[in-house]
Amino acid sequence: MTTTPELTKGQVALLATSPQARPRRVTVLERRADRLDVTSVDGEPIPTAWAEHHTLHLTYVDDSGVETVEVPVIGFDGPRVVIGPPNVGARVHRRAFTRVRAKLPVNCLIVDDQFTRFEPLPASVRDVGGGGVGLVCRSGFPRGARVVVAIALSDSHVVALGTVVGTSTDGKDHVVHV
Repeated sequence: MTTTPELTKGQVALLATSPQARPRRVTVLERRADRLDVTSVDGEPIPTAWAEHHTLHLTYVDDSGVETVEVPVIGFDGPRVVIGPPNVGARVHRRAFTRVRAKLPVNCLIVDDQFTRFEPLPASVRDVGGGGVGLVCRSGFPRGARVVVAIALSDSHVVALGTVVGTSTDGKDHVVHV
């Protein structure tokens, strides 16, 4: 077993049932070597259905960036959840930049290098970060595909040429990470 993530009393983090699920903001009530006691913030209660989960996904900020790790649930008592340290060898997902959920107007084009043309890509913005954007669309695209992304802002717009670094699914839609 490893130690619990290096969070301090009062620190805010995110807790979710899966990496794709809507997270709840939580604050650390108590930290021990073998557990973290957390509770919801902003008056939003932690769903009682979460008590049935054996693990949850904890996202927090530390000196190296944003980290997400799967942690075991030790106890559940109303607004309070007790989580343990991640298992030895548990995958820790580190991000250099935070991604922020955003719904922004967007126009996208897939670059077809073989025929030197652009094909429209019906999509919407899911999230934006310092390193890229997550687009929701009906079909996935291979890693390495090139995409032109034009995002409309209130007083200007951003146009960028990006590369697909991964695709995941979110129900019937695909999330293309550019």
